[in-house]
Amino acid sequence: SWGIFMPTLRDLSIRNWLLLLTGSLTVLMLATCVVGLLFERASHGRMKRHLDVAVETAEAREAARSAQVHFMKQVDEWKNLLLRGYDEVAYDRHIGRFYAEEKLVGTELERLRGQMLTGGMETVRIDAALKTHADLGDRYRTALKTFDKVGRESFKVDEEVKEIDRALTD
Repeated sequence: SWGIFMPTLRDLSIRNWLLLLTGSLTVLMLATCVVGLLFERASHGRMKRHLDVAVETAEAREAARSAQVHFMKQVDEWKNLLLRGYDEVAYDRHIGRFYAEEKLVGTELERLRGQMLTGGMETVRIDAALKTHADLGDRYRTALKTFDKVGRESFKVDEEVKEIDRALTD
């Protein structure tokens, strides 16, 4: 029988009991450490995903704010063009700034749209804002032709674009 070759627990010496106990505790501590590391790794993964979402959200907010600021500057340059664009130098300066700001608005809205797509967010409102901004650009350019034809009488041109920026501002 195996009893001859394998001593029972009662037959173990104190030294062997201590070795068995130490070995068992070591295995238990290692198992506890492995389980703890696995939980920590899973927790780290969840935290990283939360931080990634927070960074994406912050970047999207920044793009939205930047688009808003550039749109306000675009509208200001339109007003400057109508109020101060009587001579060629002022006209060229304000129209140049107007188009530069228009381009920056589009760039920022596209950046925001891309960030939202990356984050798995819906882009319906941004798509609408991009379309509205493009439509505004067309209306502003049409009004500019009138501005040039009427000898730069701003009140007539202003009537053509009065409050067209409200939809995008909202």
